[in-house]
Amino acid sequence: MTKEVYAVKIIKKKKTPKKSYNFEKMVKNEIKYLSIMSHENIIKFKDFFEDKNKFYIVLEKCRKFLSKNKNTKNIKLLDSGMAKRVNCEYLTELCGSPHYISPELIRKKYTMSSDIWALGVMVFFMLTGKYPFEGKNTPKVVVLQLKHTKLDEILNKNINWKGKEFSSLSIEAVDFLKKLLERNEKKRLTAYQALHHPWITSQVG
Repeated sequence: MTKEVYAVKIIKKKKTPKKSYNFEKMVKNEIKYLSIMSHENIIKFKDFFEDKNKFYIVLEKCRKFLSKNKNTKNIKLLDSGMAKRVNCEYLTELCGSPHYISPELIRKKYTMSSDIWALGVMVFFMLTGKYPFEGKNTPKVVVLQLKHTKLDEILNKNINWKGKEFSSLSIEAVDFLKKLLERNEKKRLTAYQALHHPWITSQVG
């Protein structure tokens, strides 16, 4: 017996058959990709087991660190339930958490650039404490489309970049958000460009 300490992600199973099947499929998908991915910023998978009521995913235990620590090795990707191996030009399946869905994902023709949009939503939330596209309920956020004339907030709402929530942010931070949340995916930052944006390099340099 080793003295190593691990973390366990415990997930309750769904009770209804249809929800249970889809949910189990997502959990197994997460295990599949965690077990084959290897990177210093991806949490290490150790083991998996289940019982009648729960799934248990055994992972490396991440040490705590201060929020001001700029070492990127301390940042770990944890959730990969919707990960997908890309072997085609476009993806067409509508999936993802409502607030993070990109405009092109709503149109069901998207690329990995949708992940950059989702990153923009995450950074926006971290810096302002709210989502860029709130909506009063999930259907309004995701798809509010009647006879192809009404589209949801993600496709139409303009962000007021001069709002008070941005007053304490640097010009570089706001520029970073704007370029991540660019509706035209061809003009949106790539992962490489995002990593080399002045706001990022000033934080980790």
